[in-house]
Amino acid sequence: MSIIKDISLAPSGEMKINWVERNMPVLRGIGRRFADEKPFKGLKVALSVHLEAKTAYLCRVMELGGAEMYVTGSNPLSTQDDVAAALAAGGMNVFAEYGCTEKQYEDCLREVLKVGPNIIIDDGGDLVHLMHTKYTDLIPGVIGGYGAERVIHAQAAGVFINVRKIGDLVEKDETIATIRTPDGAETPVTAQIPGILRGLLRSGYPVTPGFKIADIDPRREELSNCFLISDKSRCIAGSVLELVCAQVWQ
Repeated sequence: MSIIKDISLAPSGEMKINWVERNMPVLRGIGRRFADEKPFKGLKVALSVHLEAKTAYLCRVMELGGAEMYVTGSNPLSTQDDVAAALAAGGMNVFAEYGCTEKQYEDCLREVLKVGPNIIIDDGGDLVHLMHTKYTDLIPGVIGGYGAERVIHAQAAGVFINVRKIGDLVEKDETIATIRTPDGAETPVTAQIPGILRGLLRSGYPVTPGFKIADIDPRREELSNCFLISDKSRCIAGSVLELVCAQVWQ
């Protein structure tokens, strides 16, 4: 059973998703192909994204491809309750509410993981981190790809200091930031894979061990698509489908 704010909000969310469908012809075409070929038939997909109309339509396209979708929001402050309600009203498994507490947020992450997903689509790395720390028994059931390596967590408590910036190309083992510990020492934060810095905590922010501080995109060829919102949306939606299909069809 889904966990959402209010199912009566579904008509408003449905209008938004329908608008996206009309105005995203490429994704609409992929949906028609998926409906015929069913590339994800029999597969469970755990998805954590900024839950709004465009990502909701991506969920529906994957569902057309036969995927059993389990959806949550990657940020409680970006979740649109009417969109979540529309997906739930259509029978999708949705666990997301705008403005939920930290505990409620983690409970929603657990809901989409405990089904034993075969594919994880994770904007921010919280699902992958939770799986690698609390649900390790489910890892063998996940189709391989980049996951834990691209998300960097603080290894010490202290103040986070940037060395590189969002959009920079970085190499494996390159120092991208430091953590100034209470005793005045500086612990280096290094990239675990080469790629583009997609996310990076702001300098001066206090962190604790395990706190998520950076995200590296291994697709270096997408450097030019780091800056405009429309470019990011195209890059993320297209690459998600491309990479997932490559894993499923290999």
